Amino acid sequence: MEKKVIAIIGPGQTANTLAVGGLTNAVKLPHIALSGLGPAAELKRKCVFHIAPTQSLNARAMLDHARSLGIKRTGVLYFGEIIASGDMGEIQRNAKVREVYLGT
Repeated sequence: MEKKVIAIIGPGQTANTLAVGGLTNAVKLPHIALSGLGPAAELKRKCVFHIAPTQSLNARAMLDHARSLGIKRTGVLYFGEIIASGDMGEIQRNAKVREVYLGT
């Protein structure tokens, strides 16, 4: 960061963006993230700018689309592990889903 860098563009994955954002925010270096806003920790960062929609907006859009197709039950996978299944309300109320995808 001492080599006269004026901004960082990327990365594109949420975990990587979270790590890089911790560094860039600490030195007030603009960071254009290719990912959507994810964990709540990112809300406090003033130097990280996301160009993709938030994860919660993407999740709501997917659920709305599933409803429009008449899908009544669905499942959520995380690194190949089933962490939730059921109707849309059950998925939305599942604490593990909120923790994994919304950082809450």
